[in-house]
Amino acid sequence: MKENKKYFYYLLAVLSALSLFRLFYINSINLCFDEAYNWEWAKRLSYNYYSQPGLVAWWIKFFTIFSSDSQFFVRLGAVVSSFISGILLFLLAESISGSVIVAFLTTVTFQIIPLGMIGSILIMHDSVTMPFWIASTYFLWKTVSTGKTAYWYLWALFFGFSLAGKQSSFLMMLCVGVLLLSNKENRRMFFSKDFYLSLFIPLAFLSANFYWNYTHDFVNYKHVFKHASNFVVKPFEGTAEFLGSQLLLVSPVFFVLILITAVYFLIKYFKTSTKRESFIFAMLIFPLFLFLVQSVRSKVEGNWPNILYPVGLTAMYIYLKEVTWKPLTKIINISTGFIFALFISLLILFPSNIMLLGIKVKPQDDRSNEVAGWDTVGTQLGAVLKELPADTFLFGINYQTPAIVRFYTAGHPQVYCFPYRYRKGNQYDIWDNWDTLEGRNGLLIIFEPMAEDLKEDLNRSFKSVKLYRTIDIYRKEYKDTPIRNVNLYLCTGLKSREFISKPVWY
Repeated sequence: MKENKKYFYYLLAVLSALSLFRLFYINSINLCFDEAYNWEWAKRLSYNYYSQPGLVAWWIKFFTIFSSDSQFFVRLGAVVSSFISGILLFLLAESISGSVIVAFLTTVTFQIIPLGMIGSILIMHDSVTMPFWIASTYFLWKTVSTGKTAYWYLWALFFGFSLAGKQSSFLMMLCVGVLLLSNKENRRMFFSKDFYLSLFIPLAFLSANFYWNYTHDFVNYKHVFKHASNFVVKPFEGTAEFLGSQLLLVSPVFFVLILITAVYFLIKYFKTSTKRESFIFAMLIFPLFLFLVQSVRSKVEGNWPNILYPVGLTAMYIYLKEVTWKPLTKIINISTGFIFALFISLLILFPSNIMLLGIKVKPQDDRSNEVAGWDTVGTQLGAVLKELPADTFLFGINYQTPAIVRFYTAGHPQVYCFPYRYRKGNQYDIWDNWDTLEGRNGLLIIFEPMAEDLKEDLNRSFKSVKLYRTIDIYRKEYKDTPIRNVNLYLCTGLKSREFISKPVWY
């Protein structure tokens, strides 16, 4: 018991130190496109939105309702979510492994790998969904390991909140199905009345999602289906990209160890099929196989498999505990894994260090520019708006521009998204009412030269379209080379709605 408390206090110290660092860091960089979009959702609360359920919006609202709309408070929820996830993961890993050392190492590893580090800073769907996913996984394990069917209701509650955070959480139901059919003892639980009664809880969450879709032409389902089935690539090119992304986001050593662990427990599952082996098979090996299969035919985003790693890292440390390697070999593997993970995480957090290593990166290839310069854009736009008639509205051509511009422009003016034919649909197509803007002038904000088909749509919709100004945004790391060209087009006299195009993609 003293050993358990000691490692738990160690964990609290590590989580507190990491959280303190993150609290200082989150205000040092601008929001990215998706964070600003999520903030926009929080300004117009709903259960569901065009692309995902709305838990992230409510989470942001909770942390900003009595505070300012600043980077710090918008992102504060990500730091809190990560801290909660750390506590829950410790409980899960300790319960599965029976070892506080395994639990401690699992939790610290999850916190410092790039995937966990990014999720603890950027306020994304994954950030707010992860605590609920881990909690539901924990109570699922408690159900099958103790045989107490009352745990089904706690599993169902947290699973429901996971569904409210991200639709890919539905994968949990497939994992549960595999788990209940994976061995004789679990199959008995398949016929438990508590299991079926508990399903009414996530069904309530899904019903709300279905009703929203029913009232919005099922756009969310269409979007998710398209997103999962598009990006067709050459056979196995997507698999190579998927594996490469995981090597980067989990760190090369840890991801390779997880793959070895999956093979190890797959063999053990077919030999013994105990409750622990069955659980690892259902929550790690089975979903990993699904992601690998999907990567053969379509693109798998690097963050999608993050739900594998609470159980994946736990299983990895159980494997390292059981495998007959020399202690020094185990220490070297774990230490090397930590070094790689921290090195990659620090380069992501402080990208200018890449240049100190002598590696030259062009501004257009530097992903860190996505969280830089937007405050300057907002300041410059505020000055431009003072030159124009008071009723001039701002608009962009994709979901990214309106939210980021609105957040950083003084007064947070409403920014619209032009229903351009050759763009994907988004939440602005539900929110925006272009009929109310008829006759007014608009200022279009784009970050690249205007395409001919866009120019054609704009000329159909406005009386005149001309370049008003170009604002170059600089960053000290690139000296005289701008990281972003902000092209402002003054579009005068919006015509009636019948002249405005409509997006053709979901």
